[in-house]
Amino acid sequence: MEIIRTDVAIIGGGLAALMAAESIVRSGARVALLRPGGGASPFIHGFSLPVLPEDSAEQLLRDTLQSGCGQCRPELAETLCQGTKQIPALLERLGIRLNRQDGKPELLRPLGASCPRVVSVGNSAGGALLNRLLKLLRAEPRFSVHSAHAERLLSDGGRVYGAVCRNADGVPFVLSARATVLACGGYSGILPFTTNPADLSGSGLAMAYEAGAKLTDLEFIQFEPCVGIEPEAVRGKGIVTTMLYEGAVLRNGRGARFMRDRHPDGDHVQKDIMARLIQEEIRTGSPAPHGGVYFDATGVGAERLRTVYGSYVARYAQCGIDLARTPVEIAPAAHTALGGVRIDSSGRTSLAGLYACGEAAGGIHGANRMGGNAGLETLVFGAVTGQTVAAEWPSFSETSVKPDPSTPPCVLSAEESAHWRREMDIRIGDALNVVRDAPQLQRLLEWIEQQEPVLLTLPVGDDTIALRHRMQAARLVAMAALERRQSVGCHIRADSQPEPARYAIEIRNERGRPRLERKPLDEKGGNCDVS
Repeated sequence: MEIIRTDVAIIGGGLAALMAAESIVRSGARVALLRPGGGASPFIHGFSLPVLPEDSAEQLLRDTLQSGCGQCRPELAETLCQGTKQIPALLERLGIRLNRQDGKPELLRPLGASCPRVVSVGNSAGGALLNRLLKLLRAEPRFSVHSAHAERLLSDGGRVYGAVCRNADGVPFVLSARATVLACGGYSGILPFTTNPADLSGSGLAMAYEAGAKLTDLEFIQFEPCVGIEPEAVRGKGIVTTMLYEGAVLRNGRGARFMRDRHPDGDHVQKDIMARLIQEEIRTGSPAPHGGVYFDATGVGAERLRTVYGSYVARYAQCGIDLARTPVEIAPAAHTALGGVRIDSSGRTSLAGLYACGEAAGGIHGANRMGGNAGLETLVFGAVTGQTVAAEWPSFSETSVKPDPSTPPCVLSAEESAHWRREMDIRIGDALNVVRDAPQLQRLLEWIEQQEPVLLTLPVGDDTIALRHRMQAARLVAMAALERRQSVGCHIRADSQPEPARYAIEIRNERGRPRLERKPLDEKGGNCDVS
């Protein structure tokens, strides 16, 4: 098996990974990036940036804590919001220009925000930033990109020193590194109806757990409330909810504005509440023909849709649908993992030599993420983590790695792969959807306990690695969801029971079995609707 040696290995290819890489390369380190794809970053419409006179980093923090239902780790939320002060200099250095209107940054108001503050670049801030960072990094001789997947982290005595990987042909190799950064996205792709690309199905979570890192907040999966379900070409594609502050409304199958009957704030509630109420309308009200509800953007106006939301207009126009004239059918879909590897405010994990940033990390957003903060997180914590690694990687010595015997790549038959994916879709979809209950969660855990030994007997290859990671991630999320008995934010239990204290659930690998602990939270943050 080939061994590739580097100073820092970064597992992931999205904005958080590239932001970290840029800081680390400038420190003189050799950086090897595993980039099977761009993850969810190309779909980032914009990010939070307080620019109005009445807005500030402090106001953003108050909104963030309020949206997080008092479950945010305050030091992480503060790092996120104070990090906005460095964003203008970053954009100037990268040569990125924000969308402007009348000479001022064009702002959108996300659900949960007290004022407009989401900025963008063209129709995709994520795509613009990705392209610019990749161009800069590819010019660095100390930077290399590998189109490969990580299979497992290499760890010894509480320290991580790289990963076992497989290239695009399925051939394994070892990436040996003094420091390793997990920036490979979240795990909401374990659910069958999701906005996430196929490569975001819990690999980082599974690898970190197996290496012994502490995990946190895994029960909190945010469902994007407005995701296309029909026609097939837009299935799984979200519609940005800032439109709901600009004249868009939600309607049920009869054309009625059902949100006004279900909540006093109508269409202007936080995403967790909206996802729950849409799900209730689908289940007990008047659903649309394909099992969703209607997103009616006709009130936004054709000109505003074209100039600000052009990517959405184009997406539906390709299907013969004019958003300015025709409502479209949507439903909630798994969108963002709010939990992940536990980090401190500098991006360090509980294991020496292992760092995490972006959606791979947990604890920042609490029980519900405010719109615009996911894009902000990739920029702020990508940079912060990169700066930490740049300062600390020389303190880790090189580790002697012995090559394992090389094993030929294996591909499951189409029938085998389809069988496993179909079974996981059914089991995970039933148990970890918008609304959960103890019997469904227990049935999923029992099924995983029965099937995991069978999956472990299959020959190792890209298919089986992805399936094992997905199964491991589903087990950990289900255990956390079962442990938290009260509905909080985007974790909604049909059998919700009141609990007297606020806490975070941490999980770690103890002798091959998950160990759960409740960690009390500081009395900070806000309240939210958990009815």
